Amino acid sequence: MLALLIAATVLAFSFVTLVSFDRAVAPELHQRTRLIGEIIRSKVEQSVASGIPIDSIAGLEGYLAATIAQFPEVQRVSLETRRGETIAEAANEVSLTLLSRTGLDVRLGVEATGFALPILVRNDMVGTVRVESSAQFAETKLRGVLLDVSVLAIALLLIGVELALAVVAASIWKPLRRIQGLLALQQARDYSRAIRPTGIALFRRLARCLNAFSAAVTRQAADALPRLRYAEIIDIRFALFVFVAGTEVSASFLPVFARAEGRPEWLSANLAAALPLLFYLLAVMTLSPFGGRMAERFGARRLFVASALPAALSLLVMAVARDVFVIALARAGVGISYALASIACQEYALRAERGAALSRTSGTFIAMIFGGTFCGSVLGGVMAQHFGYGFALAVGAALVLGAAMMGQLTMASDTPADTASVATAPGRREPLAPLRYAALTVGIAIPLNLVTAVFVWFLAPMQLAALGADTSETARVVMLYYLAQILLGGTLSGLARGRWAAVTLGAMVTAAALVALSRDMGFVTMILATAGIGIGHALIRGPLLALITEIAQAAGLSLSGLRIAERLGALAGLALTTLAMRTLPTGSILEMLALLVVLGVVGAGGIAWAGREKGERRP
Repeated sequence: MLALLIAATVLAFSFVTLVSFDRAVAPELHQRTRLIGEIIRSKVEQSVASGIPIDSIAGLEGYLAATIAQFPEVQRVSLETRRGETIAEAANEVSLTLLSRTGLDVRLGVEATGFALPILVRNDMVGTVRVESSAQFAETKLRGVLLDVSVLAIALLLIGVELALAVVAASIWKPLRRIQGLLALQQARDYSRAIRPTGIALFRRLARCLNAFSAAVTRQAADALPRLRYAEIIDIRFALFVFVAGTEVSASFLPVFARAEGRPEWLSANLAAALPLLFYLLAVMTLSPFGGRMAERFGARRLFVASALPAALSLLVMAVARDVFVIALARAGVGISYALASIACQEYALRAERGAALSRTSGTFIAMIFGGTFCGSVLGGVMAQHFGYGFALAVGAALVLGAAMMGQLTMASDTPADTASVATAPGRREPLAPLRYAALTVGIAIPLNLVTAVFVWFLAPMQLAALGADTSETARVVMLYYLAQILLGGTLSGLARGRWAAVTLGAMVTAAALVALSRDMGFVTMILATAGIGIGHALIRGPLLALITEIAQAAGLSLSGLRIAERLGALAGLALTTLAMRTLPTGSILEMLALLVVLGVVGAGGIAWAGREKGERRP
């Protein structure tokens, strides 16, 4: 609600600014338009004065077109005889703007201005030059800046909320939790622990008093007692958010960036655009089976912090690289670091929040992943548009290093005994659990990640670039997918009932958006389809993760199989898409994706229903 309120406020302020600026510069634009008309009139008067009839001047339309092409604030110019017959005219193509579409331009006083300048030869009027200015020239020029400011405001809002939560956790929530824990130990006559005095002044005084009591009972210095620490999901929120934002600064422009760099002649443009994504998915898939074990062996905090330096170096290499293979290898390095960091945080979160809090944990983890991706794609797209790709990637490297420092400060240190993977915890074995796990993975999880990789990461930036969108416009469209995950994902992940209904509805919404886009791949349809796919995936992702994790915990299965299958499906789908684009139109590929989504949810739902029926018949 806070995000929606502030976003609406920013957009309203941007609209007011747009109208005010449009009206403020209107007099200057009118004077400039009149001056252009006078220049054209003087040229025509010179020709007529030399004895050439006005309707016999050669090349008038070419001259008018060449002249106004240099002045986009002029919408139309025409030359008429004294009898009112048009003998030449030229016009600049002006697309409809927000004000003109809604009809507010006239009501707000933002209107086109026309000038009729007589052509005089020895005080005789032989014709007229008519010049019409563009009503929304200022709006057209300012619109991109205001939209960039708006989306940046939303991104900074999300960052500010996460930063505020981190500050509150460090000053209130975590110190209070430690005080309550130490009080419980002392009430049970266990005085072997002390806590670190942190937080607000009151909590620091309480911590010192309780530490002194433990020290007096044990006859040891308070500093010598082991520290009592608690791992909570709040510990990873801000660090993971910033880390993902740093690694995903190229999310909105990576295919276009890779396609524009150097490549051998045998490598097609489409394959070059997809190569960094293929390397990235391959790296993530390769590391996924080992991430949980590495978190168990080295500790989640150590693994998270250690993954930051390779990610930052890889982003810097991407910033200076001019060869597509170097970019792809560097992107693979980012993928390795991302896989290790995300798995470390997921293991930390699942270990910190068990049992009934599983849905909340899944929702928070998803919100951090997509919130960071949203901010990274927006910041990266805007910075790349105004300062270049290299600058955006360098900022991403700085964000990753900052995330490592925050993780070192906020995440609790762990021991091998504490880091056992929750997903492999022993539980009541269910005979049909492996079948349900496989059905959810193959039927829903793989198509979900395949559509994300193929459409959101690859086809959407490529198609938007083909439609003439710049990097900022591409980022603004792609961000709609991630914005839907942020606004809906946290709410839907907490569903205890109706998870299958949410998953099925999400699959239908996703398929409908893909089919609609296959029929019309215009700019407006791209915007609506991207938002629709984001809503569909938001309906699927949270409930799906909670379902799979519950099955894994109940049956003693590992989440590493899910991670491998997701990445393998996305990798195979992206590779097949690049090959299919040689012979199939993009619309056919989108229809195939829609069919895959529908068949997957039908198959997985049928298996889950059959398994439930068999389970109910068991005595």
